[in-house]
Amino acid sequence: QGRAGRTGPGCCFHLFPRARFNSMPLFPLPEMQRLPLTQLCLQFRALRPEGDIASFLASSISPPSTAQVQEALSRLEALGCLHEGTQSLTPLGRTLAVFPCEPAMGKMLLLGGMLGCLDPVLILAAVSAVRDPFIVPVEKRKAATFARMALSKLSRSDHLACISAYTQWRQAAEEGREESFLRDNFLDSRALEQIRIIKDHFKELMDQIGFSAGASSSLLESKQDKSLVLAVLCAGLHPGYAHHIGSAKHSVFRTAPCPAAGQSHGVVHIHPSSVNYKDREKPYPWLVFQEQVVSAHERKVYLQATSCVPPWALLLFGSPKLKGHPEVGAISMDGWAVFRVWGDVDSVILLIQQVHEEVNAMLNLCLSNHGNNDLRQRLDPNFKRLVQLTEVLMSLCGPPKPSIVIV
Repeated sequence: QGRAGRTGPGCCFHLFPRARFNSMPLFPLPEMQRLPLTQLCLQFRALRPEGDIASFLASSISPPSTAQVQEALSRLEALGCLHEGTQSLTPLGRTLAVFPCEPAMGKMLLLGGMLGCLDPVLILAAVSAVRDPFIVPVEKRKAATFARMALSKLSRSDHLACISAYTQWRQAAEEGREESFLRDNFLDSRALEQIRIIKDHFKELMDQIGFSAGASSSLLESKQDKSLVLAVLCAGLHPGYAHHIGSAKHSVFRTAPCPAAGQSHGVVHIHPSSVNYKDREKPYPWLVFQEQVVSAHERKVYLQATSCVPPWALLLFGSPKLKGHPEVGAISMDGWAVFRVWGDVDSVILLIQQVHEEVNAMLNLCLSNHGNNDLRQRLDPNFKRLVQLTEVLMSLCGPPKPSIVIV
C-alpha cells in the first residue's frame, strides 16, 4: 500500500486549482530553514565542544536565519542543556544529545523517571514520534469522536486518551480480544505496534542511564497522577501552549508568537478531532498541544492533540523567561502569556525560579550519580522542598486576566 511512484510502481497525478498552483514555490524550503534547530545545535556541541554553533550553521549550504539559531540556543539554555554565556554542555545536555528526539521531549522523559510517572510519559513520547493511534472514518465520525471521549475519561486531554488507549490495547491483546477492542474504539493496530516498539526503545535508553520505570500507567486512575503527567507534558510540548480568548461559546485560542517566522500572536482553533473541540466548561483557559495544522479550505490554523492544563503546571515546567507586572498583579511568560497571581509578584517569580533550579539540580544529580544506591536518600530533601515550593505556587496562581496582553 502507498502512493504510486513512491512505494509502488506507476505514476501519481495531483490536480490543483490554478490559483493554488501559481502560489506554490518551485522547491520546498530546506529542513534547516523550517524545522527546530535545538537537536542539531545540541548534537554539534556534543561533537565539537569548542566550536561556535552559529558559525557552523552559517557555513551550511542553506543556512538558517540568525533569529532561528538564536531561538534554538536560547531554548537550550532555558532547558538547562547549555551553560549561559559559554554554551558548554551541562550533564543534562550531554545526556539529551544522544536521545533520538527533541531535547524538550527528552527532558520530559527524564522528569517522568525522576518523578515516578515514567511509563505513561514513555507512551506520550512514543506517540509524538509516530502519530495519533486513532482513526476517524468519514462515515463514522461521531462514533469515533465518542470513543475517544470515552477513553479520555473526562480528563479533557487527548494525550491521556492515548495513554488509556495504549494500556487497554495491551490488556485486550493479552486477553485475546484485541480485534474487537480496536474495532470498537477506532484504533489503528499498526500505529499502536509502532508506538510499542519506540516505547520499548526509549525504555532501554532510560535503563542505560539509570532511570527506573517509575509508576505504571495503571496509576492514572488517580486525579493526582493525571495532574502530574500533564504537568510533565508541559515540559515536553513547550512552547506549544495556547490561551483561550473570547467567549466560552467559541473555542478560539492565542498561541505564542514566532519571531523567526515573522509571526505575531496567532489566533488558532481546536481541531474537530480533539476531545476539547466542543468542551465549553474547561476548568482552565490554558491548553498544551502537539502541533498546528492549516486547513486547506478555510485557511484556519487548528491545534491537534490538546490537553487542558492548570496555570501552575505551565509556570513550573515552562519557560524561565518571566517578567513581573506588579501594577496589575500578574506575571508574563515568554513575553505574551499572562498569569494572575495573588501576593507579591516579585516573590512569586523568585519562587518559580527556585522551583526551576531545584528541578534542574535534581536532574543533574540523578544523571551524575546513576547507579548510586544512596541516591534516593540524597534526593529526599530535594523532593520535599520541591513539593513545598509547588504547593505554595499552586496557592498563588489564579486564573489569568484575559483582558491583559503584554508584549
